[in-house]
Parts: sequence; C-alpha cells; structure tokens
Amino acid sequence: MVNTKRLRSESFYNFHENNDRKRFLPSTTNDNFTQFENLANELIYDIFDYLDFYHIYLSFFNLNFRFRSLLIDSTLPLNINLFLMSKTTFNQYNEDIIKPNQQRIDIFRVTNYYMFDKNTFLFSQMISLQTLILETVRSVQMKDIIQQLISLPNLSSLTISTINAVENIDFIYKRIFRLTSLRYCKLSLSRKFPKHVSPLTLNEYSPIEHLNIDHGIGFDELSTLLLYLPQLRHLSTCIWHKTDFILKPPCAVLNNLTYVSLKLYGCVTFNDLELFLVNYCTSIQFLCISGDKEFLNANRWKRLISSSLTNLQTFDIKCEIRFADNTAIKQEMKNFNSLFWIERQWFFECRAYSTKFYDEILFYSMNPFRRKEYRLSQGKSNKNRFQTNFNSVHHLTIEDNNGINESRYCFPHATMLTLAYKVSINDITIVNNLQRILSLKQIQILEILSDHICPLKMCQLLSYMPNVHTLKFRSMSFDGYGKKRFEENQLFRLISKINLIKSIHFYGKCTLQNLEIFLKLFPNLQYIETSVELQQIQLVLQYLLNQTNTNARHLKLLCFSCDGKESHYISKLIKSRLLPCDCKTMYDDQRLRLYIWW
Repeated sequence: MVNTKRLRSESFYNFHENNDRKRFLPSTTNDNFTQFENLANELIYDIFDYLDFYHIYLSFFNLNFRFRSLLIDSTLPLNINLFLMSKTTFNQYNEDIIKPNQQRIDIFRVTNYYMFDKNTFLFSQMISLQTLILETVRSVQMKDIIQQLISLPNLSSLTISTINAVENIDFIYKRIFRLTSLRYCKLSLSRKFPKHVSPLTLNEYSPIEHLNIDHGIGFDELSTLLLYLPQLRHLSTCIWHKTDFILKPPCAVLNNLTYVSLKLYGCVTFNDLELFLVNYCTSIQFLCISGDKEFLNANRWKRLISSSLTNLQTFDIKCEIRFADNTAIKQEMKNFNSLFWIERQWFFECRAYSTKFYDEILFYSMNPFRRKEYRLSQGKSNKNRFQTNFNSVHHLTIEDNNGINESRYCFPHATMLTLAYKVSINDITIVNNLQRILSLKQIQILEILSDHICPLKMCQLLSYMPNVHTLKFRSMSFDGYGKKRFEENQLFRLISKINLIKSIHFYGKCTLQNLEIFLKLFPNLQYIETSVELQQIQLVLQYLLNQTNTNARHLKLLCFSCDGKESHYISKLIKSRLLPCDCKTMYDDQRLRLYIWW
C-alpha cells in the first residue's frame, strides 16, 4: 500500500517563520559535522519515515519545543505500532500521541490487544485509517470492534486474531462484508469444533480481493461466503471438518480467483475437495494443498487437473502420512513420476521421519520448494536432483543430528530454528554443521526441545546467534554445575552482555532459581511464558514484580500455564495487594493461560 504524504499545516510553518530561520538550516561545526537539530524540517520528516514512531516519540517528544511541534502539529499520516510496553509507558504514549492524533492514523497495529479495555481505542474516530492489525483480541471485544469499523471510509486492509473462542462468527462475517473499501482481510478467530454449523445468510457483496481465513471452516460455510465475493483473487483457508458438503445453487465460478491455498484437516474427503474446486475454482493458476493420505492420489489429481483446472500453472502439495503403508506410498510415488507430471515440470519428494510419538512419511512438491517451513532429518528420501537452496524456508526444524550432518540442502533465509528432541546440543560438531546449511547470525527465534539442557551448552550455541530475540526450551539441568559456579562462568557473563533476547518460553515447571538465572543471563527480558507450582506462585510473583529488582526492570508481561483454580488464586493475590505492583490479568480459558501485565 502506497501512502501519500499530506501537506504540513500552515500554522506549523508560520510558527517557525517567526523564529530565527538559521536554526532550521544545516550548519557545520568546526569539525565539519552537521548537527541533527539544524536539519530542515522536510529532511527530518524524511528520516522519521525510516523509524518506528514510538521510538521517535521516546527520542524527541521531550527534547525541546521544536521537536515536540514536529510530532504533534504535523498533518502527516501516522503509523502506530503498539508492541509490548509497560502500562505506565502506554498510558503516557496514548495521552501524548494516540488520542490527540486519531484522525492522522492510517496504519494501526496492536500485538497484545487483550491487555486493553473496551474503550481504550476509538476506531470510529480514526477516519484516515487504511490498515488495521489487531492480534490476540478477546472474543468479548470483537462485536464492539467490528461495529466501529463500519464508519471508516478508507479501511482497505484488516487483520484480526482472537485469543479465545468466538461464538457468533456469523455476525463477524456479516459486518466485515459491509466494509465498502476493504480489499485485504485475514481472520484467525479461535472457535470450538462445531457439531452443527448454522447456514450463513449474507445480504451484501464485498469488494474483498484477498481473503485469508486462518481458523477452521467447512466447505459449506466457505461456499456461502464465496457467493458474496465476486472480486476475489486470492483465497487461503483451513478446512477442518467434514460437513456433508452439498453444493447449493447458484454456483458461482469466480473468474478473478487465480490463487487457492487449502489446509485440509479431520475427515475432509477428496470428493468434497473436487466438488468445491470444479464449481468455484476452474480459473485458478496456483493451487496449494496440505493434507493427509486421502489426497495422495496421483491418478485422481491428473483427471481433475486435465478436465477442470486447465489454467493451472503451479501445483504445490504436501501430505503428512502417519503409520503409513510403505508399499502403497511407493506405488503412488511412481504414479507422480509419470509423463503428465514431468511435462509440467512438477516434481515431488518423499521423506520418512521418526518423531518422539510416531513414524511419519512426508510427501511434498519440489523444484522449486515454496513452503516457508521445512523438516530436516536422517530419514530416507528419494534423491532430489533439482534444488539445494531452499530460499522460501523461514522456519527450519531439525529432527536429529545426523539430519544436519548428511544434509545436501541450504536454507539461506531461515530466521527460526527448531532443534527437536533427538538433537543433542552437546555434540561438539553441531555449530559447524549448522553453519554449513544456514546463517546462524540470521536466526531470530530459537527453539530447543531436547531434555536436560546444559545451560553452558545453550550459551555456547547462543554465542553464534547474536540476533535471537525469542528463546523457547523445555528444561535446564545444572548437573555438575552449581548455580553460583554457572553465574561466575566467563561464557555466562559474555552472553549476558551481548544477547538481545526479550522473550522466553520455558515449557517445563519453572522454579524461582530458574527465573533468577533467566533474568541475570537475559537482562533485556520483557516477556516470560512458563508454568509454576502453586505453592511457589506468590514467592515467584513477589520476586518478578518487585520494582527494586533491577534484573527484572524490563519485564512487562507474564504468561502462566494454569487451570482455573490456579488462575483464581493468582487473581486473588493481585486483588489483595500482597504483590508490590499494580497488575492487570486476563485468563484464556481455552488454552488455560493467565496473562499478567503491569
């Protein structure tokens, strides 16, 4: 989306014209350096375009009167990105910038929307809003949000995800379809698995061109939605259950629809998929399918593509097959190597995996590989002659050490790395082998799933990944190392000074000793997600929320995995004022998580 800069207000310039113009023109010191505050306003605004507005606010709002005027007297569009910050910081930012400038906001993003009350943001007053992104919204907030959006004449892009189940999803669809300027819509609305889905009734056509429904939906629901999306070009969704799909007239072939991506779960059948594609998607050029063994049928795909999907240029399929019959899989692989597929330059690979809980075969398209995720293991595969660099992959999962050692592939753009439970980070060759297949300096999210992780070995690994901001792991073992000895280690001290980690997800039960080490090793921590024994919760919270605890000075948000009883106990602690900080809580009863923000 291209944003056109608006003209500065005349009053803003008149104010500066009455002052000494020399202080706004570039000047040099005796050392031939230009001072930033002497740059022209136009040039400063151009520099601000490259910075997050919140960082601009922190740096310049209280610097002097001139820079404050640059921020609040301008009529330029505002891009507001509310990432994790403390309650006090947000309240000040909201009063100084957001509330007085609602009419200037054209992009508004909130990553932790559940932390805010119903009336914190008045979207109906953001008359210039073009892009709205709300993540982790509480379901009870949805109705009010959607109703406010009706009055926004310029809203063209909408992304909403909820943190718990939405009951009346029909209402959400109806209101969104009434947004007259909406072109892009992505919805990830948590919902409970329905026994029966009531039919949708819509009365208005929508101008949406790009629709991504990232929550479960049935073919019957989807077919109803498509009847009111005549301009749709791009469709991506999850079909999660069988609903005895019966095609109801009028069936509308969507002539503008060229891209379809479907994730198929549960008991969805090939019959239902074929019925849907033949009646709605005959103009598509790109088809992406993710499913199970039901869709590993080369001859049926060949007939469907030849008869009904004649415009198809790209066929991308991935099938995950557990407890598979290897003989049947080998036969299907032969069928996918016939002349029909070779002529179209559509090639496939089959790889066997052994996970902690089951054996699995993964069948997927190659040449090129287009997926953003890839699993690497020692498992047998058919020889891939076409590709060694997987440029599309951003998340690489490594199942075992031998998978790294034997890999012929490279993942130059990977930014998230998962080391599965079989991967030992104690292997002295692991760093060299990892560097051979990816750039460790690019990794931003690291997940380690093996048990009994030695913290020093983890520090050694982190020393090669200076840009990791999120760390996920399941255990920590101090066998042979006492806490004090570990903290005095030279590598511990080095990592504590150079790492950028702001978020930790600790999957095991966390002790006070663990938390003390986390905060010393990762002094920039803002978010911790873990679980704590009930008898330790009060002690843990008193330690983490103590404002004199300098190790926790950046900490702003906690997430505890807990049941309703534990959640009630923590909420009672907070209300009783036994904790040294004013906190706000939100309990997700679907995923059993309690969030504490201060």
